[in-house]
Amino acid sequence: GVFAARGFAAPPDFGLVSKGFRMVESDRRPSAQEIEELEDLVRRDPASPAFIDLGDAYLALGRPQDALRVGATGLSADPNSSEGRVMLARAHCALHQWKEAQGELLRVVKVDRNSRGGFALLGEVLLRRSDYEWALPVLQHAQNLDPTSSTVLTLLRRARAGQIVDRRLQRRKA
Repeated sequence: GVFAARGFAAPPDFGLVSKGFRMVESDRRPSAQEIEELEDLVRRDPASPAFIDLGDAYLALGRPQDALRVGATGLSADPNSSEGRVMLARAHCALHQWKEAQGELLRVVKVDRNSRGGFALLGEVLLRRSDYEWALPVLQHAQNLDPTSSTVLTLLRRARAGQIVDRRLQRRKA
C-alpha cells in the first residue's frame, strides 16, 4: 500500500513477530504531511485500503489508540479485510490487549489459511496468554507457511518448552 511503498518503518516492536513480519526494513517514520495525506484518503473513502496504511503509520508513531480507531472505521466499511484485522490486532498488542488481538487474528486465520503474519502473531499472542497447548499447532502451521523464519522457530521452541515470551508480562495475560 501507500505506507509500504513510501518506505515507512513498520509498527513499533512489541514482540518477536513484529521483527519477522515488517512490511519494510526502513526505520523512517511517516511525516506529518504523509499522515495528513493518508487521513485525507481515508476521510474521502472509508472503504479505501489506505486505512491499513494509516493504521500502520499510527503504530509506527506509537499511536495505537489512533490505529484502533481508524481500523474499526475501516473494518466497518470493509469487514473482510484480513490485512486490516492484522493491523488492528497489532494495535491491540501494542496496548497489551491480548484477548482482543486474539479475537481479530482468529477471524483472519479462519478465512485465510495462508496468512503468515496472522498465524505467527496469533501464536505469539497465545504464548503471551500462556496457552501453550494451542500455540503449538498455530506456530507449527506458521512455520509450514514460512519455514525460513527464525522468529517463528524461536516462538515454536518457547511453545514446546512452555516458556512465556516476556516475563514482565506474565501477570498481564488478560
